[in-house]
Amino acid sequence: MATKKNKSSQVASGKSSIAGTSGKGGLGNITGKLQEFGSSTVQKVGSLSTTQKVVGGSLLAVGAGWLAVNSMSPASKNKIKHQVSSQFDKIKGLASSSASKSNISKS
Repeated sequence: MATKKNKSSQVASGKSSIAGTSGKGGLGNITGKLQEFGSSTVQKVGSLSTTQKVVGGSLLAVGAGWLAVNSMSPASKNKIKHQVSSQFDKIKGLASSSASKSNISKS
């Protein structure tokens, strides 16, 4: 009997949470919960040491970069590689032209 009561209360709570996020008042409820989550997160991050923040931020950045690179289609990857290599060639060309100008001015 206790399992039937627990299941029915879980179903009822699930329905109430769905009802709470749909309709006109649903977005206000989500906004409040997000603000509460954000403020508690800021408090927890504030209590970390500087080293923990740096390591955590680095891991977060590496993870986001990995997701961005691995979620692209092969065509998108090739396009970005081409854009990066063409920009690198432009920079390399500018560097070599400025170096040759400095060699000419020294003569």
